[in-house]
Amino acid sequence: MAAALKAERCEIIKEVDGICSADPRIVPDAKPLRRVDFASLSEMCFWGANILHFRSVELAQSQDVPLVLKQWGGVEHSTQVMREVAGMENGKVLAVNSMARIEHVEIDSKDLNHGFEKFAQHLKKNSLSWPQLLASSFTMGKTSMTVACDSEWLDALLRTLERSEDLRKQRDASSSVSLTCFGGVSSELPFRALQVLGHHGIVPDMYVLSPHSVSLFVPAENREAAVKALHSLVRQT
Repeated sequence: MAAALKAERCEIIKEVDGICSADPRIVPDAKPLRRVDFASLSEMCFWGANILHFRSVELAQSQDVPLVLKQWGGVEHSTQVMREVAGMENGKVLAVNSMARIEHVEIDSKDLNHGFEKFAQHLKKNSLSWPQLLASSFTMGKTSMTVACDSEWLDALLRTLERSEDLRKQRDASSSVSLTCFGGVSSELPFRALQVLGHHGIVPDMYVLSPHSVSLFVPAENREAAVKALHSLVRQT
């Protein structure tokens, strides 16, 4: 609507004062972010930041509509979202975000394409929409998919898997914890993140790299501890 009206900007009113470097309910001393670029915000939202849907951010970017996120009644403090942020160091860790629940699905298949086809057929057969796909791989006749969605959808998926011969729940649900960086992920960040988690006795079972984030999958019971631990990397940059 803001683009159609050729508005100068789109203001979005939230419960908190702009965007923070972590969920303040988990990290009480999370830092406010006063300026963020569209690419970084989109990554933060994709990996669990409860700010906007990541596709809304992409739409605002494609229409070149600046965003302002602030608390109701807030005047002095807000977060400005723009195409470029001048003066910020590339590789700077901006925020830690997480998804509380992600599920892992295993599919009997001859290759990765076949696995995706069978998963698509299963969703269609059970009138389920596509989830957010976080990772996938193929090995030894099995396609593995890591997916996220709301709990109601995930519960529905698991019920349908109980009736399937070729698709099954691979293992217990886990959580994702992600570090989002400005301008791109530095080459040593995954190792630093693993070191920090290891120091706290948390062992991820895999990590995924994207242009602006490194995301680690951890046991669900370690989610909040992992967020708190990795937030130290925000303070160090």
